[in-house]
Amino acid sequence: MGTSCYNFRSNEWMQSLLGKERIGLLEFKAFLKSNCELIDNLDSWVEDGMSDCCGWDRVKCNTTSRRVVDLSLNEVISPYHKICSLNLSMFYPFEELLGLNLSGNGFYGWIHPAAFANLKFLETLDISYNDFNGNIIMGGFCGLKSLVKLGLSNNHFSGPLPQCLGNLSNLRYLDLSSNQFSGNMQSVVSKLTSIERLLLSGNNFEGLFSFSVLANHSMLELPNFNHNVVELEISNNNITGQLPKEFGLVLSNLEYINMSRNSFHGIVPFSIGEVRGLRIMDLSNNNFSGALPGSMLGNCTDLNALYLSKQLQWNDSLGILDLSENCLSGSMPSCFVSSSLRFLFLQKNSLSGSIPYVLPRNPNLMALDLRDNKFTGNIPSWINQLSQLRVLSLAGNALQGKILDKGQFETFVESSYRGNPGLCGPTIYRSCNTSQVLATPLSNDTKSEEEDEDGIDMVWFY
Repeated sequence: MGTSCYNFRSNEWMQSLLGKERIGLLEFKAFLKSNCELIDNLDSWVEDGMSDCCGWDRVKCNTTSRRVVDLSLNEVISPYHKICSLNLSMFYPFEELLGLNLSGNGFYGWIHPAAFANLKFLETLDISYNDFNGNIIMGGFCGLKSLVKLGLSNNHFSGPLPQCLGNLSNLRYLDLSSNQFSGNMQSVVSKLTSIERLLLSGNNFEGLFSFSVLANHSMLELPNFNHNVVELEISNNNITGQLPKEFGLVLSNLEYINMSRNSFHGIVPFSIGEVRGLRIMDLSNNNFSGALPGSMLGNCTDLNALYLSKQLQWNDSLGILDLSENCLSGSMPSCFVSSSLRFLFLQKNSLSGSIPYVLPRNPNLMALDLRDNKFTGNIPSWINQLSQLRVLSLAGNALQGKILDKGQFETFVESSYRGNPGLCGPTIYRSCNTSQVLATPLSNDTKSEEEDEDGIDMVWFY
């Protein structure tokens, strides 16, 4: 039987009092006190010959064997401490450890390949928010076959992902975000068939990424993996490729997806409407084109935020819908109906046709930006029904006819309509009876409006 932390009060078990796990904890504390600036002094960790280390703070033991099974050593060091290099071989004694959390300490250095060799049963390892560097294969992570959760985010790990990482068949959570990983990660991801949460943002991954790898290259027989994934985060890389038409079937249980700031292209598939539990989707800063599927909002009833633009904003409910600066074409979707929708940004696309009547069903709409599209026809009079509307931009389209100057229209300025040669009315100083341009008042307000940008400044609302 392995030596435990338990304090047996007899000479016969005196050596057990100083068992290797107990000694290991005390040595770890001594190391931190000598080399780092503690914000948690681990006061309960004492060598008094009396206390049971299973009762120490941040330590959990198996209730039967009394062996240490979990060490929660996150944020024990001041963020302003001197450089503190940690020798992970100090954890060798803890052979039955299931969970190890060293996150948020700023530990520095590279991880020896044999650092975790003795932790064969480790299921959870979190060393995020430190200053570790080097590559994963050197760190010996591939040998942790029992891992369910691996958190390496916000360090300085670099290089390509080793193929052996795909052999961690039990891994359900993998966070490699905010490091310096590079290369193509597709072949590794395809092997992680138990994964539920995959966070890879803020690295230097590049190359083609085909979502067919999430179905083991078979769209007809979808493995359980497809229905397990609820969170996919691969933003801020250099990944290319298209979303397959079966995207919503492959990842039907997704709740959160962030693929922003990559080089994905092609259309947003109609199957996205099958991801009915989707709450947040961010596809911004890519090269998507084509018509936006109406099923995206019609079926995704839990959707709180949808971002496809370069100017991202946040809201608790679908109060902000920003699809600006993409290559969306065709008619404006008729599914933009939400009683909580306050800001709708569709500027700088290629949407065409008339402005649909659906908008009056958004009574709380405060800002509507449709500039720089290809809308035609008259400006609809129902805009007067939007009693909360404060900002309107229809500039840079092909609208025509007279601009009303009553009700809500009295509050909108010339810049809201400029770039529509077919429009007329006092607001833009163009007579509807002739091509005569009316005299423009030279007020300070007008000058400032002409000098100002056409865009809507969200700060104005806060």
